[in-house]
Amino acid sequence: MRCGAEPVATVALLYAAREVVVTDLGPDRDPNLLDLCREHVDRMTPPLGWSVSDRRSFAASGSVSSSVAGS
Repeated sequence: MRCGAEPVATVALLYAAREVVVTDLGPDRDPNLLDLCREHVDRMTPPLGWSVSDRRSFAASGSVSSSVAGS
């Protein structure tokens, strides 16, 4: 099943660092990254013990929590 909404952000999972990195939508699709719509980015929760780093140009708006999950 796929979401029909347009993607707005690209998400990378950095396993070694236990970090989820959210960036502005990349210009080209990369099969190693996740392109998510606004709703799915806003609802996203990291795995337990992982942190989220929102590096989008408007990250100050606080759309995605930058706290460590499980704390």
